[in-house]
Amino acid sequence: MMIYMEVSFKSALSIHRSGNITNAIHHYHELLKKIPNNFELLHLLGIAYGQQKEFSHSLEYLKQALIHDPTHHGLLSNIGTAYKGLNKYNEALKYFQKALKICPGMCSTLNNIGSLYFKQKEYPMALSYFERSFQIDQINLDPLFNIGLCHMYQQNFESATKSFTALLEKDYKYPDAEFHLAQCLIQTKNFKKAIKYLEQIANNEKDTFAIRHHLGCAYLGLEDMNRALEEFNIAYDIDPFNIENCHNIAVVYFHNGDLEHALQHWFQILSKSPNNIDALYNIAVCYQYLARFEDAKTYFEKVLFNEQNHFDTLYNLGTLHLKIGHKDKAISYYQKAQVQKPNHSEISFLLTALMQKEHSYQECPESYVQNLFDQYASSYNEHLKKALKYKGHEIMISIIETQISPKKNQFNTLLDLGCGTGMAGEFLKPWTNKLVGVDCAGNMLDIAKKTHHYDELQQNNISKIDKQNNEYQLVYVADVMPYIGDTSQFFQTMNLIVENKGYLVLSFELNTKNSSYYLSDSGRFQHTPSYVKESARQFQCIYESNEVLRYEQNQPVQSVIFILQLVQS
Repeated sequence: MMIYMEVSFKSALSIHRSGNITNAIHHYHELLKKIPNNFELLHLLGIAYGQQKEFSHSLEYLKQALIHDPTHHGLLSNIGTAYKGLNKYNEALKYFQKALKICPGMCSTLNNIGSLYFKQKEYPMALSYFERSFQIDQINLDPLFNIGLCHMYQQNFESATKSFTALLEKDYKYPDAEFHLAQCLIQTKNFKKAIKYLEQIANNEKDTFAIRHHLGCAYLGLEDMNRALEEFNIAYDIDPFNIENCHNIAVVYFHNGDLEHALQHWFQILSKSPNNIDALYNIAVCYQYLARFEDAKTYFEKVLFNEQNHFDTLYNLGTLHLKIGHKDKAISYYQKAQVQKPNHSEISFLLTALMQKEHSYQECPESYVQNLFDQYASSYNEHLKKALKYKGHEIMISIIETQISPKKNQFNTLLDLGCGTGMAGEFLKPWTNKLVGVDCAGNMLDIAKKTHHYDELQQNNISKIDKQNNEYQLVYVADVMPYIGDTSQFFQTMNLIVENKGYLVLSFELNTKNSSYYLSDSGRFQHTPSYVKESARQFQCIYESNEVLRYEQNQPVQSVIFILQLVQS
């Protein structure tokens, strides 16, 4: 009889080890009927139920086994595992620590304690247990993988990269190691290497949303917008409602200037998450770029309904109301934004202008001008012509034709300073062999590039432009002076880049408040002709006229046009 029972036990154990858990459980129960309260059978039943994730049943049999051997460290660890499966972490930790007290070098228990702390986001504690486990047994690679995860979740991507790399050197097929390594490489901006790993996974394993999404992120990091969009769209086909992926697709379309498609994907996010702050805010920004100010206002206000101190929204609402002529509301929103960021240079400047405070500004803040025109770019031409009734280029070009009478390709090099979207390019290009455009706003230059009138485009502030000695025979400066107060540095630069006998053609708004320059409540500087002439003393003014180049809130803005000629002794 004893021999038969031993054979039956060995048979059940063999079935268990073969992976046929259900059949093994059946055999263990049959044996338990014949030899009740057997420690090994109770223990094995607990283990088998745990393998099937039936943790309550597992615990039932493991606790019965504990009665017969309360100091069995393997049993104590298995009870901890059952409690862990039931998400009873405190109980699990208690039994793991009991097991560890009896057998301090038990690697699996150290790893389990680490995983408990990891699940509770106590990453430093988790890391310490994973490291102890791996130091004892470097053949078991699970702790090394978990070490990488701990570093990754603590944003320590360099250390995580080292851990996952070491893991793959030991076992290049370890599940998910390549994918997590690729994620870390993206975070450390090693995009090409990340792509290599992700494409290996895509070729060798089942294609997944996560792989395609992260490939998109890597290509986005390389600024390969077309390939990024291709990967994000494949991910979108797999999961069209993933918020992060929809956002990334929208960002690529926004970067490419395709605001309608960007809006489509941000609205897709709202269909799943109606109060998503990022989507609401970005929709409002798109509408602001499109000069759909009422729509922009609606979505900015939805952001504030959910998050009343959202700085960027408060700031943009100030800018929006300033554009549509609601001065008091603009001041109110800028003041609310200033509470969030008291030292914000752009807000301080705008409130100074709007409220006509005493100040020492000699120019508009560079970041203010750049951000203003980057936001303005997509609707700039239309807004300039329709809302501001801008005639500056037509009038200035006509004056140049009358006063200078330039012939085809007369000028070797011509500079369009503050070229914006390139509206003047078609008029200037016939006069020169090389037309150079300079502007501080990248989005404006992207549009200027598409005109194909410019031989060279530079993104630069005026003070930082290339100062090649007396390179330009004509420098054209339309609607730039309103962003400069003190013009002395400007004319020093012009003296360096304009060829002797070369021309500087510029416009500025007329100041009637004092004898030099004045910051108006529109945030634009105005100048007196005498002040500009004094600043430009190296130049001779060969032409001067008063003109209306634009309107502000349907009121004409008086401006002055100068043609200056450099006369060096």
